[in-house]
Amino acid sequence: MYYELIEFEVANLKHSYSNLLPVNCILILEIAMQKYMIEPPLLKPGDEVRIIATARFVEKDLINRTVNFLESYSLKVSLGKNLLGRFHQFSGTISERVSDLQQAIDDPKVSAVWIARGGYGTVSLLDYIDFKNIIRYPKWMIGYSDITGLHTHLNNLGLASLHAVMPIHLNDSEYSEGFNGMMNWLFGESLCYNLVNLSQHSEANIQSSVIGGNLSVLYSVLGSSTKPNTEKKILFLEDLDEYLYHVHRMILNLSRNGLFRPVSAIILGGMTNLRDNPIPFGFSPEDSLLEIIGESGIPVFAGLKSGHIAPNHPIPFGTPASINSDKITFDHIKL
Repeated sequence: MYYELIEFEVANLKHSYSNLLPVNCILILEIAMQKYMIEPPLLKPGDEVRIIATARFVEKDLINRTVNFLESYSLKVSLGKNLLGRFHQFSGTISERVSDLQQAIDDPKVSAVWIARGGYGTVSLLDYIDFKNIIRYPKWMIGYSDITGLHTHLNNLGLASLHAVMPIHLNDSEYSEGFNGMMNWLFGESLCYNLVNLSQHSEANIQSSVIGGNLSVLYSVLGSSTKPNTEKKILFLEDLDEYLYHVHRMILNLSRNGLFRPVSAIILGGMTNLRDNPIPFGFSPEDSLLEIIGESGIPVFAGLKSGHIAPNHPIPFGTPASINSDKITFDHIKL
């Protein structure tokens, strides 16, 4: 109720004094209303990027390629203490992976944290992390797939993050556009992608911000403090290697948990290598989503090559995003 009252008062201020308030004050009010989030500072030559692995183990050769890539942008590189560790399929025990993530968050010299690869295991760390210093020292958290839980947790705290390609794909030329887009964003450029409008809305003009990520991970955090707050947001969904009926089940569960009712729009990204049963399920992911939202009027889009699909275009979570007809544009918050 307290936050609803603040939002009501801020909205009144904007309505009453929008002609008198400078643009930077308007943006501060938007952040207070949680329309946008706190954006970490842009990168500049000499800034430090920390590489850690919160899920699967990584090989030393991958880390060498990652260091070379970042140094080509005149960035300093530091490595998590347990980055090259291994515990079964993980890069270390939970306590070791927690330690690397906590140190990266707490270090004021670190401007961005790039997760080396996904897999499974990041959500296991969240309840052991003290996140207060990432608000004190905002920094870009970069990754996708299993990193969705970390993105959502940070977004719930009001901090923007970057859903983007990870070092595991550095040797794959299909992802070069994704790496270029990621670095362009981090150094201050805007991003723009084409979309396919799947809904009955012939024209779309939506001003909001994007959250979301991997459908399976979002499904797994429902009922916890990491459940995403989709109020007035554009919800992005992607996944890999799932049965079509299970995609339907997960989308249905998100809907029944109330994630769709307050959204501004939904975007489907890469739905890659999906499987079917001998008796076909009969619904594509797009069909499932459109059936489940029914006549709600929620704008639905597809065609965004982000997630488990090359080139995995970067998506800033929590910064200004606008959908105009069949394009989405991401801009930095300029105070």
